[in-house]
Amino acid sequence: MAYRKQYEFVKFNPRTKQIENTSAGMQYENIIDDFFSAEGGRDFTEVLEDKNLFAFPKPIKLIQYLINMIDNKDAIILDFFAGSGTTGQAVLEANLEDGGTRQFILCTLDEGDIPEKITVERLKRIMTGKDSLGKANFP
Repeated sequence: MAYRKQYEFVKFNPRTKQIENTSAGMQYENIIDDFFSAEGGRDFTEVLEDKNLFAFPKPIKLIQYLINMIDNKDAIILDFFAGSGTTGQAVLEANLEDGGTRQFILCTLDEGDIPEKITVERLKRIMTGKDSLGKANFP
């Protein structure tokens, strides 16, 4: 049986063949109970006025919390169940807050109008400040 010694404050990076300083332990909790699904609904209605378009969108702050667990501000975030586009909005806002250059890939099933009317429309409004008709007076 092979064993490997793991040091508390350093690790060996096999790519660079260098020893790097690191902090041991997890800085995040195992249970996330600071975010509520009602916040996701409020986040959604700030961009798209009809709260009945999408049931139970994730809160943006929850997704940003998960994104900030990654110590790479150039990461590519993949969301296989994009739905309302919360992950895309969270990545864009995280980049604005800390100057990161994260990118996102959103995948959706062909669920009728959801990708075109909700996901794409939400992200257009977040990125440009205008809706798909060019109006800037959305909520």
